[in-house]
Amino acid sequence: RFICCFYCIDRSSSDLAAAGDTIGFRRRIRAATDVATISHLVVQYLFAREIYLLFLLHRPVEIIERAHSFVKALYKMRILSSHTIDGMVGSLMTSPEEDEQLVVRKKAEAEAWALTTCWDVKCACENYFKFSSGSQHSSSASVDGASIADGSQGGGESVTVVSQEQQQILAGQERNAACRLSELLEFARLRFLKLGDLELSLEENPIRAVSEAVFPPDMLKPWASWEDLLRAAAERKDEGEEETKEIEEEGNNEFYSKSGMAPKYLSTWLRGAFSSRASYETKYLELSGAIILLNQCAGRCRIAASLQGEHAE
Repeated sequence: RFICCFYCIDRSSSDLAAAGDTIGFRRRIRAATDVATISHLVVQYLFAREIYLLFLLHRPVEIIERAHSFVKALYKMRILSSHTIDGMVGSLMTSPEEDEQLVVRKKAEAEAWALTTCWDVKCACENYFKFSSGSQHSSSASVDGASIADGSQGGGESVTVVSQEQQQILAGQERNAACRLSELLEFARLRFLKLGDLELSLEENPIRAVSEAVFPPDMLKPWASWEDLLRAAAERKDEGEEETKEIEEEGNNEFYSKSGMAPKYLSTWLRGAFSSRASYETKYLELSGAIILLNQCAGRCRIAASLQGEHAE
């Protein structure tokens, strides 16, 4: 008990809630003079405890479903809090420009938090499943099967024998997980588009320009000869090399954020995504590529084909 008390001293209330630390979080609640300051963390604590129990029950698909519901619920809470601040604009002891910047920053932080959390869930699932778009699906989860030994009793390597029925169960579980995870990443894709509107502005978001156009931009231009295309490609290559040199000279600030959101919301995967239009497109293609693969693994061929068309444009 003394070790638990000593361990909880340097941990914040949010860390205790995220870890599902029963003893530490309950002690923090009893020690709080104003419960309202940590009441919003109760949802996070309950989610952590629920996920822990689902892990013990070996239900990975339900974990993804709960994570989806949790992210959407907290995202709505954060957006509502930004709307509350927006309604207070004019009554705060700050300039209108500062009030507007605060609202934009809170919205961007809500979008970045939801996007980063969804991507973290996807990375965690890759440690459990081996998603494949082929007809055969295999899972890296450990299976309780019969073990046989090669050689004598004192030595030899044990081999786990998985029956055909267990393989079918694992394949079905992987398809269900891919289906649920693709829905979670689709929510993340919408958040990434909205975050691009806030960081790059709605007019400069390159994905919006393609997805909302009646025709792709290249179809609105007259046909060019093969020689003109080769010449234009060589010019773009030279310009790209010059841009790369300029970015390297400037240091390529990976924590750049037009909205001014705190660096803690820019995860390792999200850093540098808003430094340029090209960086933003690269991250979006990585996200959409993951959604395409998951939909193929889940057997959703039409949805995957639709995203592939957008991916190609």
